[in-house]
Amino acid sequence: LSGLGLAALTRPTAATTEAGSPAPTVSPTAAAAASLPAQVRGVPLYYVDRQDGKLFQELRDLPASPNLVEGALTALLTLAPLDPDYESAWGPGQLIGTEMSGETLIVDLSGDAFADLTSPELTARARNQVVYTASEIMGDPELRVQFLSDGGPPPAELISEAGFTRTGLGPMPSLWITSPKNAARLAPGPVVIVGTVRPGWGVPVVRITDIDTDRVVAETSAQTSTGVNSDGWRVWSVSLQLQPGDYDLSASVRGGTPPTVSSENKSIRVR
Repeated sequence: LSGLGLAALTRPTAATTEAGSPAPTVSPTAAAAASLPAQVRGVPLYYVDRQDGKLFQELRDLPASPNLVEGALTALLTLAPLDPDYESAWGPGQLIGTEMSGETLIVDLSGDAFADLTSPELTARARNQVVYTASEIMGDPELRVQFLSDGGPPPAELISEAGFTRTGLGPMPSLWITSPKNAARLAPGPVVIVGTVRPGWGVPVVRITDIDTDRVVAETSAQTSTGVNSDGWRVWSVSLQLQPGDYDLSASVRGGTPPTVSSENKSIRVR
């Protein structure tokens, strides 16, 4: 387990504009650690959308832990997402522990964690939360995950001798906003909005609306990469100036067969 934690904490980092999901970094510095609790910043946690069940990523700051994967999986069970549009499919259980067996991560959860998984759809969403979170942190897109319940067999839908692994971009939406986070507080002036869009879809359109007046203060097409990053996404961004106020940031894109519109929004405060 200590090796797992070390591997997770020392995996290669990547720039946000290239990967859309920056690798965690430890903060504060060692000099400040004596007076402040250490944190791991930007840990990728996967939640599900309340409306359509799609898998969305939030970057969260978590307490430093010898095993970053265990800290992240504990957060999925106990930490509410920042975005009110997201939720966790898991029940209010606890992580008993994790273990690596060859190339497979074994995740042991308390029995009550499975209590809310009352349909195959909910079970698949919860499974994907763990698989995508663990594989992202460990930097292994081929990671396989097996589940235990209090050290014994889990519900039948979560039993797999080969282990569960990622299924590409399938469980995810066609577009999301990577930065800023929902409810972020930003300084007036230049603001950069970054996100990702599924290959084969169009160029996202970003709209900024003043929440108090319902006035659209900006609407523009995003600068979008022609190629995909290591996770298979096209990265887009918008740079603009914002004055003090409360804003709704929305991004939308059209694509797919038949053509549909995919969108996401965040609320921010500029002060």
